[in-house]
Amino acid sequence: MSASSFANRTVATDAPEERIAWADMRTFNPEEIIPFRHNLANEPLLSLDSLRALANRMYEKRQVKFKPPESTEEFSTRDTHSKGWSVDEAFDRLEQPGSWLAIYHMASDPLYSDFCRNLLQELDAHIGKADPGLHAPDLAIFLSSPPTETPYHIDQHPVFFFQLKGRKLMNLWDSHDPEVVPPDAAEEFLCFRREGLVRYNDSLRSKVVEIELAPGDGVYWPATTPHYVRTQPYWAKPGDGISLSFNISYYTAATRKRLCVSAINRLLRKRSALHPAPYGKSPVRDNLKYPLGRAYLLARRLITHEYLHDEQKL
Repeated sequence: MSASSFANRTVATDAPEERIAWADMRTFNPEEIIPFRHNLANEPLLSLDSLRALANRMYEKRQVKFKPPESTEEFSTRDTHSKGWSVDEAFDRLEQPGSWLAIYHMASDPLYSDFCRNLLQELDAHIGKADPGLHAPDLAIFLSSPPTETPYHIDQHPVFFFQLKGRKLMNLWDSHDPEVVPPDAAEEFLCFRREGLVRYNDSLRSKVVEIELAPGDGVYWPATTPHYVRTQPYWAKPGDGISLSFNISYYTAATRKRLCVSAINRLLRKRSALHPAPYGKSPVRDNLKYPLGRAYLLARRLITHEYLHDEQKL
């Protein structure tokens, strides 16, 4: 998808009656990058005071991560716990440039369970026909003070991303472009979750889809979509310098099928001279590979967990 086609999509200008302005997605395609509007920015449970209380509770569950402003650590979701400060200390210093804090698995908190369940039901009701089998969702909060950045990377799952406060600059790339995401690298990542296989280089600059998100803006992107996120300081001012965002990641029947097909493709690439078609290129071949890949992964599961992550159902 080009930057121009992304910009030319119709985006609602008024706050929607539902949590998400589904009119923006009346032709929802799970393989496209899609902007939308939402009304979560004024949700009381997502206010800074409510999130401070949530973070204190989730810290005990090791589901809070933060970075002091003097640290050189890059943002990463590999470890979901930080030590050294109290949550209140981290919140008190959030407006210091370069600080960030993340809260994971918020649906596990009793005060947020109904909110998360209702939002997921709305999501599934609208995307389920095009992308059925939603499972293993994770709802997470990200707070940061510019300048901060999330390095270029891909994920195994689709994402609905919501901007609630401040601004954030999203840079996304088409996951179906083999120059952006080589098929063999995608397969290796899906099977082993090895980082660094898909890397940014200057030749990709012309392919970027860039959008600045303000409160009430959101964007959906498919699994393995490369993205790089920045918060810039030009909009921040004393007492209003925090960027707050919220995302929903999840798996579906399609992500499960892609994992199984990728496992068989990787096996064929490693053990033979064959060059199997990447997932999505041949639906007939994918349908043949899917049960073979599923059986292979289930057999592997008896020996090792290398290929299967707990959240991804087979």
